[in-house]
Amino acid sequence: MEPPKKTKNIGYLRRLKEKLEFRIATEASTLGAEKDLVRKIKEVDEELHEALKGYRMRKKAELIEKDIEESRKKAEEQEKLIAEQDKKLDDLYSKLRRLTGMTRRPIRKERRPMQEPQPVEISLADIAVIKDKKNGDQDTGKD
Repeated sequence: MEPPKKTKNIGYLRRLKEKLEFRIATEASTLGAEKDLVRKIKEVDEELHEALKGYRMRKKAELIEKDIEESRKKAEEQEKLIAEQDKKLDDLYSKLRRLTGMTRRPIRKERRPMQEPQPVEISLADIAVIKDKKNGDQDTGKD
């Protein structure tokens, strides 16, 4: 990242531009002198544009920082409100349990353990029958 360039004072650049424009408008000078003044005005105008651009960016950054800070404060306030409401709900829930006589949570029934799947047993005879059926289909197609 480039180091920031030092910009001249915006007010100074505006006054300088006005002086140069005034000189062009009021002084009687040669064509070459007027061209030089126009070039200087262009240079000053570019510097002024850059200075204003930097100023606007700094101002925008400050405003964004303020917005971020305000958002953080609002978020903290909301978190506090949520914590308070959560505490109130916990108190109300505990009162409700006392009133209904449910001092403990109901015990869940234990679940039965799942049965392990039984392996499927295939005998060699079953495999032979399957192969015979496949081979038999092919043999009949050749005849």
